[in-house]
Amino acid sequence: MKSTSMKGRNRGKRWAVILAGGDGERMRPLVTNWLGHPLPKQYCAFVGSRSMLQHTVDRARQLASVENIVTVIGAGHSTFLKTQRSKLHGWVVEQPENKDTGPGIFLPTTYVRSLDPDVTLIILPSDHFIFPEDRFIDYARRAAELAEQNRKHLVLLAARPRRPETQYGWIEAGTIQGSDLELYSVRGFHEKPSAVEAERFYRQGYLWNTMVMAVKVQTLWDLGRLYIPEVVEHFDLLDQLLRKSVPAVSFHLPELSEKSNGPTSPALSLKKHPSTYWYWQCPASNGATGAHRCGLLKALPYSDASRLFPGWNTKKCRIAKCRIAMKCLLFVETFRPRFSPSLQPCF
Repeated sequence: MKSTSMKGRNRGKRWAVILAGGDGERMRPLVTNWLGHPLPKQYCAFVGSRSMLQHTVDRARQLASVENIVTVIGAGHSTFLKTQRSKLHGWVVEQPENKDTGPGIFLPTTYVRSLDPDVTLIILPSDHFIFPEDRFIDYARRAAELAEQNRKHLVLLAARPRRPETQYGWIEAGTIQGSDLELYSVRGFHEKPSAVEAERFYRQGYLWNTMVMAVKVQTLWDLGRLYIPEVVEHFDLLDQLLRKSVPAVSFHLPELSEKSNGPTSPALSLKKHPSTYWYWQCPASNGATGAHRCGLLKALPYSDASRLFPGWNTKKCRIAKCRIAMKCLLFVETFRPRFSPSLQPCF
């Protein structure tokens, strides 16, 4: 992914890891009806002319240098990159097989860790609609600072809920940590609750899980070894291979020919050839409705939008007080956007 010469230049810096491995099964019917063919939602341009992935990469460029951005895509997704209007910045790692977000996070992390075990990671799902972006960037940077100050903790962004949603993961905040009155521990996670549970979580002030995280790379590795050792043990082997000293040897075909019984060896052959030129997620009303209200969602046909999000064009945009909470330690900041930010989890 990178040469070893990058180690000294990037030591201790921040890296952005973008998760773009999902196949978009829940949005497949809508996207197929809209485009005429299936396409994972992160490659779709729901907002403006850029895809959700391109929006995420552009946000990542404000959090890390271009050479320190790595995007992990699903198996076979390299063909979808050709549909993007502009080239993605940074590095792209294609998973050999889709194994959900655990291996999806640790695959790029292995490469980054092999370069520098003191890196701070900012992990960004690629299927979020975020507005206003400048405020999100401020909080993501603050999350990275908190991860660097609290090196043994993972810092997680959460969003103040707007409704008792059953399709999202919820976080129960714990106690205030240290002197920072907006930094909390995490008491528990609750994935996709029932309607009754979601109503209770909403009343009791639980938060939506966004899966946006900041963490020291070694801390993430240690957490993985502790809680999902069956996954991390495989990446330990890859890490050892990446770190292992390999002799410097040129792949020189004349020399290979001599070592394989001379120039007529069947190990080498020549073929003459003519010249060759070398969470949008269902229900998606949270993110997409917000985009419509801001006048941003232009690509999706009106008929599809009104069918999927009934009444979006008649509802008034309410100014809402929102909080983004960064957790494990949990850091809470308050701001007042035009509408509640729709930071959707990608699980």
